[in-house]
Amino acid sequence: YFSSLWAIKSKIISLISCLSYQDFKFFTLCFTGRRVMEEKETIESLKLKIKKLEKKIDLYQQTKHQLETTSKKLASAENLLTNIVNGNPIPTFILDKNHKVIYWNQTFEKISGIKAKDVIGTDESWRAFYDTKRPVMADLIIDGVDKQAFWEHYKNNTEYTTLHKSSLKKGAYESQDFFTRFGENGMWLFANACPLTDEKGNVIGAIETFQDVTKLINTQKESRKNEEKYRSLFE
Repeated sequence: YFSSLWAIKSKIISLISCLSYQDFKFFTLCFTGRRVMEEKETIESLKLKIKKLEKKIDLYQQTKHQLETTSKKLASAENLLTNIVNGNPIPTFILDKNHKVIYWNQTFEKISGIKAKDVIGTDESWRAFYDTKRPVMADLIIDGVDKQAFWEHYKNNTEYTTLHKSSLKKGAYESQDFFTRFGENGMWLFANACPLTDEKGNVIGAIETFQDVTKLINTQKESRKNEEKYRSLFE
């Protein structure tokens, strides 16, 4: 093995010794030129890779800017919606599709006595109305129940209790009921619950608003009493 290597080495030395100075110079230039070409190709390859990387960086920067712009717009829209809901003089709360409270405005805080911070993120909107857990109208709308299922929750209430589908909004319901937990002596509330949908029409939540109609109901009761009183006088 070693003798073979020595023989090859001897032949290489012999060949180099046979070369003239010009031949050796030419041989060196060829070798050097090849290395230069290889290095040039490597540099060009690196330049292409750098350009591709620069394009990716530009795309990343553009995408980042778009995301930041979109994020700012969403935050602005979220802030606007919060201000609209909280500034609304009508008592209002909103549930998401998982029945979690996402908005509970200041007006509703005042009439219910429950702070937004105590219910936001929970499914406990019922606490404002009932002693034990049961669905509110917004819950029933999110679940997509029919009118009969709605009425099951109101059928045992007073003669002034009402429930019907809204004539203005598909899927919305209106009701009138008495709630002992509101005010000092209870309160009659007219409620309007409406589904919130995405661009495809899928229900993603529900909003419920309230109006105090206690004075109206008391007036109706008083009027009925007077009618019965006068009727009895003429009978």
